[in-house]
Amino acid sequence: MAHLSSSLLLLVAASAVMILTVAPQADARRHKPHRFSLHHQNLGSSLPFLGVQINGLCRSTDYPDVCISALSSSPLGPLSPATAIISTIRAIDLKAKVARGVSLQLAARATDRMTRENLKNCAEMYADVSFNLAKSLANVRSRDRNVLNVNLSAVIDDFETCNDGFVENGTRSPLAAQNDVMRKMASNGLALAEKLK
Repeated sequence: MAHLSSSLLLLVAASAVMILTVAPQADARRHKPHRFSLHHQNLGSSLPFLGVQINGLCRSTDYPDVCISALSSSPLGPLSPATAIISTIRAIDLKAKVARGVSLQLAARATDRMTRENLKNCAEMYADVSFNLAKSLANVRSRDRNVLNVNLSAVIDDFETCNDGFVENGTRSPLAAQNDVMRKMASNGLALAEKLK
């Protein structure tokens, strides 16, 4: 019975992982590395120029393809380091809120105590991520690069903390793939913060 419940939990987790990661992976396959796809969004006549700007900003990040995908899917108008960071923060926050909901659903269905506790811990980490991202938005608006770096670093730590609870128990977080994407996005935010003036 416990094996059946564990199998069901893994099936639900795998479904959630697919839902949260299929779109970004499909996006990544459409894009050549370090290149902006003109098929990505209807951005009007500013599209070629915006693509050049996105490529230029994302080239300085650790994960350019993740950066290009995030920025080209939610442009904020005239692109600058500040608007790029804001777009990145909003994209991370949206993903973290979805991941929090998934972690709470999985925790409610978990049959073993450690998995349930780890998933609840992840839900708390995602709430903390949203809190730190809200502070990060204020830091961008006030151009406080030092505190922005502290808050984005805390976001990265939260994703790692979520994964660590599972690793310590010899398992893998069902949200590890999402955490990795969001961690890369936050890392890109740190790189973009270097250009903030």
